[in-house]
This record gives sequence, structure tokens and C-alpha cells, in this order.
Amino acid sequence: MIRNIICSLLALLSSLCMHAQLTVAEDCAIKDGDITAYRMNDLDPYINEDGDTIPFAIVRVGLVEPNATFDSKWVLKQEFKDGEYWVYFMEGVKSVTVKTKRFTPLHYKFPEALKAKSTYVMSIHRPEGEKYKGQLNISSNVPQAQVYVDGAKVSDGTPFTYTGEGGTHLVELKADGYDTQSRQIDVPMGQQLNVTINLFTTGSLSVDGVGYGMVPIEAKTFTMGDQTNYYTMPVRKVSLRPFSAGITLVSVDLWEKVMGEADSRIKGSDGQVINVSYDEIQDFITALNAKTGKEFRLPTEAEWEFMVKNARSLGIHDIGSSMEWCNDWFGKYSLNDTTNPQGPEEGVLRSVRGGTEYTDSDPIYTMPTYRWRKQPDKSSPLISFRLVMDN
Repeated sequence: MIRNIICSLLALLSSLCMHAQLTVAEDCAIKDGDITAYRMNDLDPYINEDGDTIPFAIVRVGLVEPNATFDSKWVLKQEFKDGEYWVYFMEGVKSVTVKTKRFTPLHYKFPEALKAKSTYVMSIHRPEGEKYKGQLNISSNVPQAQVYVDGAKVSDGTPFTYTGEGGTHLVELKADGYDTQSRQIDVPMGQQLNVTINLFTTGSLSVDGVGYGMVPIEAKTFTMGDQTNYYTMPVRKVSLRPFSAGITLVSVDLWEKVMGEADSRIKGSDGQVINVSYDEIQDFITALNAKTGKEFRLPTEAEWEFMVKNARSLGIHDIGSSMEWCNDWFGKYSLNDTTNPQGPEEGVLRSVRGGTEYTDSDPIYTMPTYRWRKQPDKSSPLISFRLVMDN
């Protein structure tokens, strides 16, 4: 009984330590010369459900903590921009409660009631101490890449371990001849996080600072298929038109930039997208093409088999190490379909290459010619994808 009480007290003390309170570093005050709130009231007025225009004040809060909320029935809205929270309050507000996931709520009383059309600033600090810091182990395909965290240079090369306050940080990697890559990364407090940020040569695809390197592939003829089973026959010569292929699997960072969010279920251990269906990928490709004006697509089975057989000479990574969606409907090969083969015109299952969902370890599953299939609306944590496009 006593032992249980002691354990409970220790757990409570630990919880209290890990959930220390935010502190106000700079009290809320009107920012002289800042007419943002005045202009916003005129240019973008807040109108309630009854059609009434509600005058408001804006409080710009400096707080380096993700997903903070400002709790008051007088808060009209809040947004995070330019590295701070902008909170829109109704006139006359006297207090607010600041809530975060990791710290106890901060109940703050304004020095004076807020005035409409006025812009205020204040600063809130998180608790200090080693237990509130986290480590970010950064690696890259370019060892000489310079590492910047929140705009400050912290290393002249990778791999590099950054130790800093837990929370969201802007990490950038830069190197001559490569496009700069940037990531907003949530560093877990009191823990370590491994992250790989690859650089791509200048001119590669980039969406809001997240790149995707591609390699051009000339028109080629190669031997496709084998004699191991019904669906890998017949063996025949196949000719491919020129195309460009993704050097790596599509990353969660790129998916998030294109789609606006990335659910935890799609995050692979190396930062690649997993567990998305063929249909979901088509939505992603449609959005990506709209953003870039290009025509990306999934590779055909023929393109994928050529890439996996020549990955090293082409400079393509990760191919064959995991399963990947292809664009073809699954079906038996046709003897006549030998020039840029696209697979059957219709079907029920889409082709998947690079392995199987069977649990046994038959070496046939690792062969570059082995074929798998799956319903287009189904997903698997074993299946990723890469992009290609016609040259």
C-alpha cells in the first residue's frame, strides 16, 4: 500500500516537472506605429452569424511552442504567421488563458482592457532546463551541406546532432550546386529524433522548399519478365521511350506540402510515404501537377523493372528495398505489347512491384521480375511510391 502511494507521488512529481508553466517575458502593450489592427478592421472586418460587424484588437504573441491555443469567449480567431501567434480579441477583453500540450495553462490578466483597432505585442517564454531540450540527428546525401536552425548556421556538414529547446524549429540545408531544402520539424522535448534531408541538384522539382530529385533516362530496350511463374511470362524484348524517374521514394514532407497535411499513418521509418492507396496517390499527383504545371505519374511496370535492374548505374535509390505502386492494371503480359507497354486497358487490381505481402521469405519475392497486385482503394504499410514523367 505504502509502496503504491510512493510510486503515485513520484509519478505526480514527475508530471508536475514535465508540465511546468509558461511565463510572461514581456507584458501586453500597444505597439506604437503598428496600424495592422486598424487596417484589418477596415479591409477584413469580422462579421458574426447575425451579420453584425465586430470591432477587434490584435495581440501578436511571441511564443515558440506549437499548437498553442488562446482560450477566452472573447477570442474571435487566432492564426500563426511570421513566427508568432496573432490573436483577434473583441474590444474590452481583460484576460485570457494560454493552453499548450506540454505545460500547465497560463492565466493572464491584461494590464488594461483591450481597445478595438489597436495592435498589441507580448512575449511568453517556455521553462528552461535540459529536460525541456531535445536532440535532432540530421543526416543528408550531401556531407558538405551546411545546416541552419531557425536561421542560424549550426554546422558545416552532416551528419550533425542539434540540441535545443523542444518544439517546432525551421531546419535548412544548403550546399553549392543544390537547391536549399527546408523543413519545419517538431523536436520532441527530452527525446531524440532522426531526420534525413536530402539535397537535389539545382533545377530539380521543388514545392515550397521541399525538393524531389529526378534522373533522365534515355530510350532503352531490355529483356522483361522471366520463366518463374505464369504472370512473369512471356519473356520478351521491351522498348521504352525517354522518361525521367524519381531518385528516391516520395517523402512525407513533399506529400504534406502538396496535400496540406500528412496523417501519422503514412509516415515511413525513413521519411517516405507509406500506407496510401493507388487512388490516394492519384489525388496527390493531380494536386502536384496543378501546382507545378508538369505531368507526373506512377511508373509503368516495364519502367519500374528497367529501373530496378539498372538502379546503380542510373543513380536511383531505395528501389527494390520496399514495395512500390505501378500505374498498370494487373494482368498477364501480352506478346504484342512490347513498345512502351502500359498493361491491360482495364482490370480490378493495380500492379505493385518490389516484394509481397506474404509473410514467408521465399527468395522469389525479391526478384526484380516478381509481380504483386492490390485493390486500388486499399493501402499497406509495406507499399510506397515514386514519380516519373515523360521527357
